[in-house]
Amino acid sequence: MPFGMLLSERGTLHVMLLDGGQLTLTLPPQKLRLASKHLHRLLPHASFGYSEERRQQFETDPALLVRE
Repeated sequence: MPFGMLLSERGTLHVMLLDGGQLTLTLPPQKLRLASKHLHRLLPHASFGYSEERRQQFETDPALLVRE
């Protein structure tokens, strides 16, 4: 960034819950990657990533996104 000053860099991870609720984690990029890595390992039945199809499935029934 040649003109200006970067004061902070943050990323957001949205965790959608089976009851239709949502948790939002806002962290620095390195910590966000670490959190994502741990969540993948700790939640093997969870679906990760966003798509329009997944959004529609979540709106229909969040349980549709549970992996076997």
